[in-house]
Amino acid sequence: DAPTVAPTASPTESPSVAPTSAPTFSPTAAPTCVHTYPCSICADGSGDKVRVVQLALTYTGGGVVSHSQDMDKVTVVGSTDVSPVDVAVFYDGVNVFSDGEVYLGETITIHASDFGENTFPSEILVVVGHMEPRGMSGGTSSGTTLAPVCDGLACAWFHTSCSQPLSVGDRFGAMQISGFTDDDGRDDTTCTGTVPSACYACETGSGSKASLTSLTLEYTGGNTVSHTQDADKVSVLGDALAEAVVAIDVTDKDGALVAVVDVAIGGTFTVHASDFGSGSFTSEICITVVEEAGRKKSASGVTTAPFCAGIACACFHTSCSQ
Repeated sequence: DAPTVAPTASPTESPSVAPTSAPTFSPTAAPTCVHTYPCSICADGSGDKVRVVQLALTYTGGGVVSHSQDMDKVTVVGSTDVSPVDVAVFYDGVNVFSDGEVYLGETITIHASDFGENTFPSEILVVVGHMEPRGMSGGTSSGTTLAPVCDGLACAWFHTSCSQPLSVGDRFGAMQISGFTDDDGRDDTTCTGTVPSACYACETGSGSKASLTSLTLEYTGGNTVSHTQDADKVSVLGDALAEAVVAIDVTDKDGALVAVVDVAIGGTFTVHASDFGSGSFTSEICITVVEEAGRKKSASGVTTAPFCAGIACACFHTSCSQ
């Protein structure tokens, strides 16, 4: 049969809505950083008579340092992913615990009875790869009273007496706190918090070509060290002691000054890629805090620079290799 309507180049019906450049739906809100908080063993490090009687440590490998203890109370040396490996625990130079076959992801449990006491001592030394020196002449200086060198692939000295904060999820190099029991019978099963979830600027540290264009830092005035970079890639020295107003110098990996700011405690400042001569962040930067009045300086011996010319210094990686 012949068609009832002759073909036409015109549409049968006009469009119901005229085209527009506006999106049909508004985009959802940009993702934000969500932070949760760790399960506290020693909530604030106030020495409030809570005592640890059992501590579970998981061999995670690597050299990540993430905790809230004062930086001069902790020493982390080395990094290893060897599996299995020997793990030993010392107090006052005495080997109180040893497990000769610990695999990555495996957990060991240390008891107060290992120290011959009812509760944990003030600090302990954990050696991963015990008696397998890191190949450094004379071992690795630790600067602690527990031992002059790290006789292993990785070592961590940290406080366990609750004079310093301690939490499930804290990372001390190759070992992570994964459980506990205290002398009141409380343990990690009663915790309502979770291990901190970071908002990543460099998500994996894999050098995946992510590049920073700006970095905002807050002057907190303290000396807490908490990060996930390898321990030997970060240097933190000194203590601002809550100085109310300070001057801050930002330098690149070669020590060239890229920014100078004055900031009050709780205030923030932003470093931009354009501040650097190359137009991008260098592999690492150093932040030097100096007292505003007279710009007080003091030698410190940071390994990534000749010295720390201030009351506090922090050098860390910004290239996303960490």
